[in-house]
Amino acid sequence: MCGGGRDAHKCFVSRLLFCLRAYVCRLITASQILDACDGSEAVVDILLFWQSWCEHLVSECKVKTWRWSSFQETLREVAGSKHLHRMTEQSPTLGDMIMEGILLTELVGAKNALPLELLLDVCRRLPEERRGELRGALQDLLWHCLAGRGGGLSLLNAVSVAQGETSLPCEPGSQLFDALADHIVKELSGPAAASAVSFFCHCRPSPELQEAVLKKVKGWQALELNVMLR
Repeated sequence: MCGGGRDAHKCFVSRLLFCLRAYVCRLITASQILDACDGSEAVVDILLFWQSWCEHLVSECKVKTWRWSSFQETLREVAGSKHLHRMTEQSPTLGDMIMEGILLTELVGAKNALPLELLLDVCRRLPEERRGELRGALQDLLWHCLAGRGGGLSLLNAVSVAQGETSLPCEPGSQLFDALADHIVKELSGPAAASAVSFFCHCRPSPELQEAVLKKVKGWQALELNVMLR
């Protein structure tokens, strides 16, 4: 049983994530069974199965936006499935065809509706030559979040963008770089400051990002960062 308030919310989220993971695992298991029984002859049926499911879920997510988390779980599970990515005579693997041919393609098509964290995840998983397709949507949504107009940007992704690890150009000293440094400082000064400081250091920020953050952060966080980053 869950208590009220925050505990009830955490309990609901935990149950929801468990259900999402179980559902995605069943999708993967069904694909494995078909593949094991019919081999290459089953590939078309498996891909049509995933295509239909993916199109339906994208349509549903545009109305029930909280369901986008289903895709984040699906991307992780498909990427981590040894069976879907096992080496066979066919190239690319079944996992590659599901990931790049269906999941990522459908999500790129819905790029203007994706939450920022999912959009960044999709960008990381896309082949480098396709990442430019997301640049405009990613830049608009990132500025929307940095301006405090909704959405969220994790500390990990803020560091990732600031260090040029996404499709967005982000040179030290640029307007975007400075805005991200401000966002990072805000995270380091928030309610979970101790864990945020430790996590930021473990992200191995570049010397330029370290310098920008150290110029802005104050209090015990500045002392802690000076010790941990040197």
